This record gives sequence, structure tokens and C-alpha cells, in this order.
Amino acid sequence: MPPNIWVVGDVMLDQTYIGSVNRVSPEAPVPVLQVTNVKYSPGGAGNVATNLKALGANVTLLGLVGKDSQAEHLSQSLNTLGVSTKFYSLLSQTITKIRATSTQQLLRLDLESNYTLANEYQESLRNTFANLDNVDLVVFSDYHKGLLGPWTKDWIQELKKNNIPVVVDPKQDWSFYTGADWITPNWIEFQESIGGNLDNQHLELIDKANQLQVKYQISNILLTRSEKGMSCFTAKDHFEMSSQAREVFDVTGAGDTVVAILAWGIIQGWSHRRSVQSANAGAGLAVSKRGVARISLDELQQEMTGEPQILTLGDAKAMATIAHADGRRIVFTNGCFDLLHRGHIHYLQRASQLGDLLWIGLNSDASVQRLKGDDRPINSQADRALLLSNLSFVDAVFIFDEDTPTSILECIRPHLLVKGGDYQLDQVVGREFAEDVRVLDFVDGFSSTQIIQKLKQDI
Repeated sequence: MPPNIWVVGDVMLDQTYIGSVNRVSPEAPVPVLQVTNVKYSPGGAGNVATNLKALGANVTLLGLVGKDSQAEHLSQSLNTLGVSTKFYSLLSQTITKIRATSTQQLLRLDLESNYTLANEYQESLRNTFANLDNVDLVVFSDYHKGLLGPWTKDWIQELKKNNIPVVVDPKQDWSFYTGADWITPNWIEFQESIGGNLDNQHLELIDKANQLQVKYQISNILLTRSEKGMSCFTAKDHFEMSSQAREVFDVTGAGDTVVAILAWGIIQGWSHRRSVQSANAGAGLAVSKRGVARISLDELQQEMTGEPQILTLGDAKAMATIAHADGRRIVFTNGCFDLLHRGHIHYLQRASQLGDLLWIGLNSDASVQRLKGDDRPINSQADRALLLSNLSFVDAVFIFDEDTPTSILECIRPHLLVKGGDYQLDQVVGREFAEDVRVLDFVDGFSSTQIIQKLKQDI
């Protein structure tokens, strides 16, 4: 059974205007964005919730919104991604981050107002947390917008009476989080908690962390340190995790990914070290993607083991739901890819440039044998999937057993279906499930069949 997790915190709507810039305004020396798409996605605590859902948890998100269209967009985005919501319409307006982007972000507008949670709601929520049924863990995601405050420690005490683990992503005075099982500060937040600058010395770091643990009765601290990795301080141990060298595209939401994966590991009963190692790996994956990234359990397992996970039709549908909700353009192609060669690389690289995500449907061994003959494939489906998955521009590989990828295409419904060779568009199988179809030329002189024939001749 999937774990039941509540995320409590400051929810926001990320509203992004996407387009192109081709001129400067005659009114002022600013670029004019010709908008082609508007994307709505959950931000703040909502991003933690959707990360947990992507990992496989049943998630309920509790937060404050306004009585406005932004709240409707936020609820719709979350429901599409499978997150249940418990929203209180107490704000004058829903917290909204508006971004204008072309090849890069041009502008951000923050729509928000300061508020303090009224005493009656503080007490009402305390009673709610005292009577939670069938909840395995609670995450408090604090963005210092008003929902969480000094009263949060009372909520934590009620949860602890029922032995419900608590994970906190902090932004304020740590006394508010007294009694939490885990707290996940970044380097700046850690320094603020001790009231001054801290020399990055090993022994001093351990000493300060231990003081904070005792002072606020916090069992474990996971300190994220950007390129320096992570430091974990438990009641009995201290250990470091180095960051993984990656090309960084976007750090947006990486902290939310860390919190979600840590919470997932805790509820799965993983060791502290494995949970932190997984969170560290997830952070590396998150920053290597453009925009806010949600890491699936399959991606995380592959990152940890180096082996590709066999993705099913159910995985394809779940991943596509997230991608479509996030407004990411899915490019899909398929094939046997028996002997990966220069022509394949050139073709797949070109395909990846046509969207945000490149997903590949890979014929299974049985499927290849039916299509190519008893002496094929040369490489097993596991080996072929591993090679493709390790290409930096390939985002997912799905193995299918049919002769065509029709079932996967029906689940994914990609924005673009790409084929290579001399196909006519009306000959492309599954085209009815894609918004658009494109045929790319192969590199002359390269094919698996030609390579195999040459090898046979040389023997």
C-alpha cells in the first residue's frame, strides 16, 4: 500500500508566460514577449506534494489560498497530478509567482500579501493534527508566508503524541519546529539558526549542529550545502555526502525534491544513510533538468544503481500525466536500436532538440526477433535500454513487446512523434495519438543491418 503523507505549508501558483522575443518595445527599452503558451503549476509546498506523488505516495496538501481564479488553477493542477487538497480560502489573493520566459527568464512578478493565521484557525488545525487517522508522515514546508509560525510547535506535539514522524523544511526561528524528527536547512538557514557566520570547519559544524539538536529537541538535521553536498547529523552519527558533478540547468525546486525524497525514505524504513544518499542523488537529477523537476521512483532507482528500470505502460501514463500538467513538450520515437551507432546518436540528438523530453519506445527481444529474424537481437533489451538511458539527451526508455508502440503512444499522447528514414507521414503507426508527426533523415551509410553483415563477412 502506498504511504499516506500530508504536506502542510505555504502553497503558491507558478504561472509562466512562454513565448519569443523579436523586438524591443517602442514605449521603453524592454523586450516584447510574444506569448505562445501559458503554463500553471504548483509551487512552494505544492511542489513538495507533487514530488512525493511522483515517488508513489498518497498525498494530501493543506494550505491557504484566496477566493480567486489562481486558486482554481492551482487546485486543478494538483488534482491533475493526483494530489488531494485541503485549502482554506483565507487570503486576499492566492500567492502567485508570474514569470515571463523566452530562451531565458525575462521577468518575475510576485503577487502576495503578508498575513498571520488567526487564533481560531491555529486551534482548529491543532485539533486536526491531534486526530489524524491513517497518516504515516507529515511534512511542514515553510516559505515564511504566514501559515506556519510559533503555533507550529503545538501542531508537532500533537502529531508526536500519535507517533507520526515530522519533517520540516525551515524558513523561520527553529523554536517553531521544536520536537521535529528531521529538519532540512540550507547553508544560509543553518547559519541564521546559530545567529552568525560559521566557518566551514568540520568540528565546529558538528558542535553547532549538536547544540541545535539539543536546544530544539530535533532528532536529525540534514544540511544541504549546494556544490559541497550534504551533511547529516543524527542522534548517534554524523556523515557527509559529496554532490555529484553535473551540468546545472536550473536549481528551481531542488530543495523541495530533497525534502520529498528524504520523507519517502523515512516512511519506507530506509537507513539514514540510504535516505540521505537518495535525496542527494535526487537533487543532482533535479538541477540537471530545466524548470521545476519531479523525480520518479524509477529515475531515482536508475540514478542510484546505474541500471535502467523497465518502465511499464502504467509508468508511461503516470509520467505523461505529470509532463502534460507541467507543460513539457514530449518527443517520442521508437525502434530496435540493436547496435547503437553514429547514425542513431545523430538522429536521437536531433529529435531531442524538438521538445523538452525525449522518450524512446524500445522493441523487446521477442519483438525484435519477430521483426528481424531468429538471429536478432545481438544485444539484449536490458543492454540496449542501458545504453540508450545513459545518453544525456534521452529522458526515458519504455520497452514494449508488441510489433508497434501503439499502446504506449495511446498512453503518452506525445506532442511530437518522430520517425527516421523515408516514411510518408500517413505511414507512421500511432500518428493518431500525437499532436504532430515529423520524419528525420538518417545518416547515410549507417545501419545495424549493414554493420552485422560486414561483421559476418569479416569472420
